[in-house]
Amino acid sequence: MELNKVLSKVRGLVALAEHEGTPPAEAALAREQADALMLKYAIDEITADQAKPIGERSKPVMIKIDIGTGSDIVGYVAGMASNVARHTRCKVRHYTGHKRDEQGHTVWESTVYGFESDVRYFEVLYTTLRLHMLGALQPKIQTKKSLEFNAYQLHEAGYNWLEIAGLYGWKKRTYGIHKEHERGQIPDDMYEKWQASKAEIWYSEKEDEYRTNWQLGSKVKRAYHNEVKARGEQPTRISAGGTKTFRQSAAQGYLNRIASRLYEAARTRKAGTEVMLTGRLEDLEDFYRESNSNLYTRCPACGKLSDNPYTCDRCGAKIADEPKTKPTSGRRRSVWHNAPFNEQAYNRGVSHANNADISGGARGTGSGRKTEIN
Repeated sequence: MELNKVLSKVRGLVALAEHEGTPPAEAALAREQADALMLKYAIDEITADQAKPIGERSKPVMIKIDIGTGSDIVGYVAGMASNVARHTRCKVRHYTGHKRDEQGHTVWESTVYGFESDVRYFEVLYTTLRLHMLGALQPKIQTKKSLEFNAYQLHEAGYNWLEIAGLYGWKKRTYGIHKEHERGQIPDDMYEKWQASKAEIWYSEKEDEYRTNWQLGSKVKRAYHNEVKARGEQPTRISAGGTKTFRQSAAQGYLNRIASRLYEAARTRKAGTEVMLTGRLEDLEDFYRESNSNLYTRCPACGKLSDNPYTCDRCGAKIADEPKTKPTSGRRRSVWHNAPFNEQAYNRGVSHANNADISGGARGTGSGRKTEIN
């Protein structure tokens, strides 16, 4: 069967599995059938390849994907890409390149390696999950919506009042304040508070207006509480300086739940089927290592690249003598510190992940492919 038709069936099955109205037993069966279809296609591909001359057999490819800007959750997006790559029998190397977006921000890229069918499967899953993850955990200002709506969406994602103001274009001024005061652009009372270090001065180029951090924060806070009241909900309270912890905890919850859901989708694979893919996975490993040869050591015996610089992990031959272990006496031991954690945010991330569509774009999400290299 043609790959596009297989992927279409896979999307439909997983969409059924993820629909909130599908009974658990039926959902589990649909998930199992979707994963089995992709595995069967890969095995059929191998069988067909074996009948061809070596020079005409399928070869791995690589594509570039966007991970994101240097935000405090970009590492979690990369982790999610790694989970999807493992699920789809691909390999990924992160931060292999970067580019600039329309706002001039650096966008990090990663490279995914795999056979065509597996890479296509990766693309549709990753593109859908990345859009859902960033939409839930790193929402953008919706210009056609009210301040109340946007303040609610952003604060629920972990942004504080001034961060939200910043997304609207307000920036803290640290220069030219004396001059602007002399020109009458900054009122006396605002200027005096700034001089006494009782307030910061922020400026909006769009509004051509100055305000203190207290004025801005109060405006956004009021808008948020108005929206919460209208929705009949309780406000989310984030401690001062805790916004980064909130966002990262939510991202960790999302990442862990997606990993769990992918495992649940794959654990019903028939025993022994992965063994049939051994040769294909070895070819992919060789392709990955040759594409990243600076990370490995060439074995003089078998000619392949080894992950171990002393003993080849492909043929077992000795490559070089291992250095003698240096004495550790007198070395300072590192101390492990637990990272800050917000349980409420973590649970919110899990909840978002439970609503993610892992059908691979069943609702029409476009491809995430940036570049393909044969």
